Amino acid sequence: FSSKFKKEILPCTQNDKEGRFLLIVLLSAGIFIFLLILGDRDLWDPDETRYAVVAREMRENGNWILPHLNGAIYTEKPPFFFWLVNLSVFFLGKESEFANRLPSALAGIGTLILTFYFGSRLFNSKVGFISSLILATCFFFPQISRWMMLDSLFTLLFLLTLYWFYRGYEKEEGRREYYLFAGLFMGLGVLTKGPVAYLTLPIFVIFAFLQKEIKKFWNRDLLPGFLLSLVVVFIWLIPACWMGGVDYSKRILHGQPIGRLAEG
Repeated sequence: FSSKFKKEILPCTQNDKEGRFLLIVLLSAGIFIFLLILGDRDLWDPDETRYAVVAREMRENGNWILPHLNGAIYTEKPPFFFWLVNLSVFFLGKESEFANRLPSALAGIGTLILTFYFGSRLFNSKVGFISSLILATCFFFPQISRWMMLDSLFTLLFLLTLYWFYRGYEKEEGRREYYLFAGLFMGLGVLTKGPVAYLTLPIFVIFAFLQKEIKKFWNRDLLPGFLLSLVVVFIWLIPACWMGGVDYSKRILHGQPIGRLAEG
């Protein structure tokens, strides 16, 4: 995997000195924008405080499958984001505003870097660099990446899925492996914010159709990646529904996806 990562994820940093320089500049800008004084203000109502309580109760009650809020089962979000928050608290040694927000901030930086790589893959390192700077200086993206919110993490996982779909679309050799990576991140996206992560599939179908190369994407190599995404989801979903009972199962399987689609 290490050699594959260096070859396929880091094309511009291996062979291009200018690309390495732009990457260093981008990392410096990302650290300044997303991490500077990250913990210097209190958590804000309603979202940050709510998510902090859910993560803390997960640590206190030891139930890593079924999130709780004020002692009641929390049906609004899957648990992956709260796992990462608790991992941050574990490594930093205590709960703080900085520890709670760190996963979002790191996901924001990761999205900048991935945008750089994706743009470099599609065009060149300058296009990737400019695209990343545009994203970093849009008001809303840095804002949500400096909050204890799920959106920054979900954006990173969504873009990772699209990136690996593109790699499989672009190159037949190793296509199944690329689609497996896409399936992994798609499943983690579902564990972050629900089945909206599967929108990556129709998005890429439309792209491939417009390129008049639908068969390069929609082929039998795609099936293992899709099945892997389901495995990732069901590893959590089956025990969660068993522990949460009928009401929780109805809420998480029907109420959240259908209700948000109908109302949102």
